[in-house]
Amino acid sequence: GTAAHRRDCAESLALLSQHVDIPALERHALKCAGPLVRALTDKAADTELQAALLAALSVLLERAGSVLRPLVPALLTALVKALDGPPSEVRSAAARAVAALALAAPKVDVI
Repeated sequence: GTAAHRRDCAESLALLSQHVDIPALERHALKCAGPLVRALTDKAADTELQAALLAALSVLLERAGSVLRPLVPALLTALVKALDGPPSEVRSAAARAVAALALAAPKVDVI
């Protein structure tokens, strides 16, 4: 679809994810997050689309982060790239997603 259509879809997913009950969200979060990460790494994604994708990922991480652990490597790669991008809107959204990821999937160092 067009960038506007994709942005609307990401915004709708974020809104839905905020209002659905946690058990239902956890059952579908992994299936929803994978395409968001892939879309985020798409070179054709404009600033508004990237911000919407990052917002949707943040909501998923905040509300159902524990089930997204299999995506942590891909999420980290995509979020670090987004943090390095020039638009401040994307950097801010990426920082919120990184914070949500840190809370959802903390790495424990074994001594």
